[in-house]
Amino acid sequence: MGLNDDQIKELLRWFVNSSETYKNWMQERIGCERFNHQWIQPELIKEMSNEDLRKHYLDYFNNGTGKKQKLIAIPRDRIIQSEKFRDSLLYLLNEEIDIKTRINELLYSNNEKHIDGMGKALITAFLMDFKPDKYCLWNGKTEMGLNALEWANLFYQRGDTSGDVYIKIMNLFKKLKDIDPELNLTYLGIDLFLHTISATEEGEKILEKIRNGPSELKIRYFIEKALKNHNSDKQEDIDEIRYLFEKGIPKYLENIANESIGGDTKRYKVEGVPGTRQTNSIDEFGYLPQIYVFDETEKQKDNFKDYNYYVLYILREDRKGIYLSLNHGQGYMKEILKEKGEWKGWFKDNELKDNIKERVQRAKDEIGPIDKFSDIMNLGSEYATSSSIFEAASIYSKYYTLENLPSEEELISDFKEMLRLHNLLITKNEGLTAIEDPNEIKKAKEIFENRFKEIVDETISSEFRNNKIWFPKLGIWTSFNETQNYFYNPFGVGKPTPYSLTTIEINFSFKGNKVSGVFAKDSSNTIYLLHRGKLGGKFVGKQILKENYGGEWVNVKEGDKESNLILIGALNEPNFLEKVKNFVFEVDRIKNNGGNNLNFLDYLNKKGFYFEPELIENFLLSIKVKPFVILTGNSGTGKTKIAQLFAQYLSEAYKSQIDPEFTNKDKLIEILSAKPEFADYVSEIKNSVGTYPSDFVRDKLPQLIDYNLLKELESADISKEMDIYGVVPVGANWTENRHVVGFYNVITKEFQRTKSLNLIINAGDHQSVPFFLILDEMNLSHVERYFSDFLSAMESKESIELHQNKEIEDDVPQKIKFSENLMVIGTVNVDETTYMFSPKVLDRANTIEFLTPSVTDYMNGGKISNKLNGDINYLENPLSNVEIRNASILELRKLFGNVTVSGGNFWDIMRDQLEKFQNILKKAGFDFGFRVINEIMRFMYVSWVYEGKPLNWANWNRYFDAQIKQKMLPRIHGSKRTLDHVADELLEHCKDYESSKKKLEEMQKILDKQRFVSFTN
Repeated sequence: MGLNDDQIKELLRWFVNSSETYKNWMQERIGCERFNHQWIQPELIKEMSNEDLRKHYLDYFNNGTGKKQKLIAIPRDRIIQSEKFRDSLLYLLNEEIDIKTRINELLYSNNEKHIDGMGKALITAFLMDFKPDKYCLWNGKTEMGLNALEWANLFYQRGDTSGDVYIKIMNLFKKLKDIDPELNLTYLGIDLFLHTISATEEGEKILEKIRNGPSELKIRYFIEKALKNHNSDKQEDIDEIRYLFEKGIPKYLENIANESIGGDTKRYKVEGVPGTRQTNSIDEFGYLPQIYVFDETEKQKDNFKDYNYYVLYILREDRKGIYLSLNHGQGYMKEILKEKGEWKGWFKDNELKDNIKERVQRAKDEIGPIDKFSDIMNLGSEYATSSSIFEAASIYSKYYTLENLPSEEELISDFKEMLRLHNLLITKNEGLTAIEDPNEIKKAKEIFENRFKEIVDETISSEFRNNKIWFPKLGIWTSFNETQNYFYNPFGVGKPTPYSLTTIEINFSFKGNKVSGVFAKDSSNTIYLLHRGKLGGKFVGKQILKENYGGEWVNVKEGDKESNLILIGALNEPNFLEKVKNFVFEVDRIKNNGGNNLNFLDYLNKKGFYFEPELIENFLLSIKVKPFVILTGNSGTGKTKIAQLFAQYLSEAYKSQIDPEFTNKDKLIEILSAKPEFADYVSEIKNSVGTYPSDFVRDKLPQLIDYNLLKELESADISKEMDIYGVVPVGANWTENRHVVGFYNVITKEFQRTKSLNLIINAGDHQSVPFFLILDEMNLSHVERYFSDFLSAMESKESIELHQNKEIEDDVPQKIKFSENLMVIGTVNVDETTYMFSPKVLDRANTIEFLTPSVTDYMNGGKISNKLNGDINYLENPLSNVEIRNASILELRKLFGNVTVSGGNFWDIMRDQLEKFQNILKKAGFDFGFRVINEIMRFMYVSWVYEGKPLNWANWNRYFDAQIKQKMLPRIHGSKRTLDHVADELLEHCKDYESSKKKLEEMQKILDKQRFVSFTN
């Protein structure tokens, strides 16, 4: 949810009255604007000599268009050298033409007025200085600022042209200006304001503070004050610390804790101990300042005076940081030892700590590994005797310092996750009891249904009972229905059609019948969703899920019996909908694979193809961070095949998400018209043909059964599957994009479609499904000639124009966009008939080299490549974590947090390594820019996630080695004179990066022998 007008007004007033950025830059910007306004006038530009226009333009460009922005210098001279520059500039300033048309004409590369390199930042800067009270600047910082206000959906919608977006941005500038007219902010001021809140430290801090509301009631504020002022001698600081620990933050945390379990109880209590300020104070527990959170019902169960487990915040003794921790109860352990007669006092011997450590390990085993938390706590104590017991009692913890303090949202998320783990421990061995009371079932069903209604996006009309509800963010659909005996909820994968088949039913009986779904609760009355694990259709019974479903099965008490059921999740969990989605997707995968639980590596081996594990990892990780990968190597090394096989492998998992293309509608209509009484039930009956029927059909069978009709429907060939990939051989004569997307034939008055275009359109229509465009022998023609539009569209997210004929009836849109789910895999062979790639292409792709396999290995059955130790499900899903493709460098830094590697902080090590490589490559003119840095760090992030997000990442250099070889070395080409010393330096710096080192040694040999080398030869 975005900021309200009052919050934005507060932000604007801070900007004008207190911001250092405003004080330092505003007056200088105003002076530049006045100067530039004088010459950026159509009548003056018409009369200027070429030399004067060139001088004005270069001064303007080099000065950041009047101190407004930093422009990339590469296209500067190319723009002014264009014969069209004066005409294009005058066209831009011609107000007889509407602004939308002007922007579109100048920005789209196939238009007459377009000049390569003259992008939106420069174009709108000219407009702003032409009429400062009418036009505004539009660049990357503009969008970052609007995104910081959470206004992204206000200026960009799918299908918008650049002109549409600019008009919306101008309206948003006006809105910001009008929120507080007394400030008299101009568009120039608004532009600096957006820059300040998105790209300066002071702006980000004040934005965070205003967004979070009253700071006294926030975890972040509490931690900041606790770390900064706990040892202060000022009475006002002492009073505030005592208030925060004893009253302020406990109340705030108590509300969060109880709301996380539905808010109907006061189960959780929170208390705080401010501790003492003197660093030489020695006591038992009073010294270390702490906030602890406990569950009242837990103490009542065991009749002890203390708690088995609790959550706490506790400061280090030196006040350098604070821990959030899930701890075993020290007092609880004391009570146990007392009962045994073994209690000797808190600090008499190590028996207490040994007993606690044993129970802590048991708790860790029950929970399992948790990537986002550490199992080590170090309170750095010199005086506080109690700290060693707290350290021993910590099950999992997270450490915060002032330097790495995350947002309030992340702090709350961490706190809730600790509560979830706490709840998991105290309910782990209690078991669940099925809810059998009809009124309780109905109430639980309302909660279940309301969780989905929070994100309803689209309803699809259906000929079967209620309409299907489609949730694009989850990639699943459902329908909420009620019969006389139970609630009926079919679930399916992919955007539904009226005839979409059900993947799984999750139904709830309120008449005592055992149907597929079950609600159960634990001793704390938390409600859980479970499934009996039975499938209908050809997968009769629960054996198929028992053997292949990898989720959790739990015992649930039903009356006087126990049943083993699939646990989907608690209704109040923040990620409950994600858990339902994962369950439905997993069932869909199992059904589509016929119960065959192969992963991609098994699939490759089964097909008789063997690749090094690292190559498979690099290929799949590269797809996750950028939908464009180049595969290079000798002919026959498996480049095209690995892309094709991966697409075929995913086809099985995703095929039910693709709308069938009905090709025999007449046959279906003929069958149904013969039996009109079945029309309302066709899709559901067809899903149960000749098999174990669904709950609904079973309930209706006495009224509806007609086996002849069922057999007719089953045998009717009414649909065909749509491919999610296409292999497109590139021709040597490809000189424009019509070879990829087709063209309008003026003779036949039809649009000549291509295989590529069909795939791109289908991908746009099914955005929860990955599609693969495999361009075979991509460099047989100049890539820049036929694919440049696509390369630009990948970055800009702009549309590509296909035609301007509104009368085409062939269902070909006038424009298409590159959707996030479309992956382009280019294969490259190197010989005298092919062309090298330009930096524009290499910058935008990971280039992966396929080496010639060993004859012995291949003929002996290959090296079985199933030795991957990371999260294979994450690796194999190209659309999971897809948002990382757009993550900024600042966002990536926050995501990595305090990850360490051998030698220090991971982020610092990476920064230094990239700096060294950049400086070496710069000597030969092959240095890289922001795009490459961003994409390398995104690759490192998904690799880190794949490896389980270790806090100390031992294997990081294996993935950085891949990025050196895939993102840096492909840029290198040239003569021995140019590369000799650079190659030596690179080789020296790559001694710890094995694959890059081998490649450089190979390139150096060729350089010495042939006096010229490139990555691909």
